Amino acid sequence: TNGTLRNCWIVGNLATNGAYGAGAIVFSNGVLDTCEFRANRTPAAGSYGGGVYFYYGGLATNCIFATNSAGYGGAAWFEYGGTIAGGVMSANTATNLGGAAYMNYYGRILNCQIVSNNVTVSHGGGISFNQGGLCANSTLRGNRAQNQGGGFYTSYGGIVTNCLVVSNFSVSYGGGGYMYYG
Repeated sequence: TNGTLRNCWIVGNLATNGAYGAGAIVFSNGVLDTCEFRANRTPAAGSYGGGVYFYYGGLATNCIFATNSAGYGGAAWFEYGGTIAGGVMSANTATNLGGAAYMNYYGRILNCQIVSNNVTVSHGGGISFNQGGLCANSTLRGNRAQNQGGGFYTSYGGIVTNCLVVSNFSVSYGGGGYMYYG
């Protein structure tokens, strides 16, 4: 807890066997500041957070997450909180949920560019929420989902506010977004 990574490049890392956070794992109150996470991957179908895995909080400010991949949350997975503020999430891929990010029980994305991310099997090409989460003052553009919610997918809660959701695509339902049970 309380560790900081600043002005770092986290590139080309691999975590296997149902892994978490190929680039980094951030436990409560850890900080990532002005870092780049590129081409990190957790290739197993049951893997989480290709770029970073947030567990019980953590903060990433002004970070770039690009070309990362995971089973869930191509760039980032949030478990019980965490915040990405002022960053870019582009060209990340998840097999199942959240091409850029998956928020399981909260998490916040603020003032971010979420662009050209992809989910190859399931929901939420840009971002996916389960049981809460917030995306505010952000742009979701050119994201793609094989199933529902090209830009975003919410399940049992989640808030998308003051965002530009444009030119996203879903093979099934909700090119811009899909809200399942609120």
